Amino acid sequence: MAAAHIIPCLFNQFSNDDCSDEGHEAALTWDMLRSWTSIDIDRLTGSNINTPANGIYMTTVELRAFGRFKFYFDKDAFPTTPNKYKVRMLAAGRVLSNGQDSTDVEFRALPGIEPPHPDYLRIYAAFAKVLHLCGAVDLMDRYNQSNQGGTILPIHPTEDFEAQLSAKLAIVAL
Repeated sequence: MAAAHIIPCLFNQFSNDDCSDEGHEAALTWDMLRSWTSIDIDRLTGSNINTPANGIYMTTVELRAFGRFKFYFDKDAFPTTPNKYKVRMLAAGRVLSNGQDSTDVEFRALPGIEPPHPDYLRIYAAFAKVLHLCGAVDLMDRYNQSNQGGTILPIHPTEDFEAQLSAKLAIVAL
């Protein structure tokens, strides 16, 4: 079992002086969250990102899939039940570690420990759906596997991953 950030910790690891690619991507992501959502970004800055409201405890198998936007928590399945969600896999034929392509989950508050924030889960679900629909998840998988010596045909070294991802996102926006 392992803990996962809903809004990834990587997005929070930059400074105004950070000119690296990772710092630039993190800054763009924060700008996206600030512009496209109504969440209070300041609630997630610095050490605040490491709170139970931004965390989920799950198996290591699910942790890897969650980090790659392979599934999301669907609140619409249980609109009247607080903290209850349906976990939905995005890719056909993929299953959770229980062998199913979906399952019901209810997060319970413990004394002094809040359940995951519904807005963070909603934002994650939106990102996962968009990244899946535009093919970016598959592109990320190809990229990750090519860097790890995987069996999938790698992205050609001269191809620009960011340009490919931007092009795929632009097609979905049309």
